[in-house]
Amino acid sequence: MKRSRALWMAILAVLTLQGCGMKLVYNNLDRIVPWYVDSYIDLTPEQRRYLKLRMKEHLYWHRTTQLMAYVSTLEGVANAMQDGLEREELEGLIGAVKVHRNQLLDQIMPTASVLFASSSDAQLLQFAIRLDEENEEYLEKGTRDRAKLEAEWSKDVQKSLKGLVGRLTPAQKLLIDERSHAAQFEAPAYVAFQRNWQRDFLRALAKRDDPIAFAERFAYMAHHYEEWFTDEYREIEKRDDEFYRALALEVDRLLTAEQRRKLMDWFLKLAGTLSELAADAKDQAPAVACIVEAPLEDICSLHMRVASAGDNPSAR
Repeated sequence: MKRSRALWMAILAVLTLQGCGMKLVYNNLDRIVPWYVDSYIDLTPEQRRYLKLRMKEHLYWHRTTQLMAYVSTLEGVANAMQDGLEREELEGLIGAVKVHRNQLLDQIMPTASVLFASSSDAQLLQFAIRLDEENEEYLEKGTRDRAKLEAEWSKDVQKSLKGLVGRLTPAQKLLIDERSHAAQFEAPAYVAFQRNWQRDFLRALAKRDDPIAFAERFAYMAHHYEEWFTDEYREIEKRDDEFYRALALEVDRLLTAEQRRKLMDWFLKLAGTLSELAADAKDQAPAVACIVEAPLEDICSLHMRVASAGDNPSAR
């Protein structure tokens, strides 16, 4: 359930972060992302400098090529919701989100590859330990009493929905409470999948002395993570995909006219905020950043070499 729920929660979270709040976060991603990465690996000064500069490049690319595509998607959703969301329209939204995600992933993979390829054995050991800690934390949180997990799920969904449409009706609260009994809490299966993927990724990292081969393998694993699903988790994901689609349509059918208007306004306000962020793009792209002290031959050109090596990972 984690990946399916994460997609829906991410959409809801973004929708509730509007105006100045979203702009503040977006305009400071070149500071926020290095801070986040530091929670997994203690970056060297050179790596941190490189990541901050690369984030400026990524943000320029994102402002000038992606944001208006998001605006088009959001405006399309708002228009589709006027008379109720249909299954085909929902599938179109999900498909658009996946396209946007893959384009973003293609853009950032070379940067992530350079950081990993330039990391020391000590840094990668720290990374492996952090992954294991996260797995254990998720197992502990996800294997609590079923009733508590259901209550927490219902509370989170209701809170997110309330932030979008205002006060919920008794029927909407009842629907979410009832659906909590069908929600899947699959911590052991999810962690088994995670450990499968992480095991092979750490093996790929052990061969990072060939940065191009490593980068290609990393990109493939990032785009095709489903290949590391266990049979059990694959079935869970399949059921969850349908569960959350059905829930979205059920909630849509229960929206009052006022709630529907508020939700459409959220989409359009978000589209407006993204349009403003796109308009703030600088006239000139920032200079290409590189790691000049890494013990890897020609790592400064890895971005371009990865981009031109083989076919597009997201299209495989």
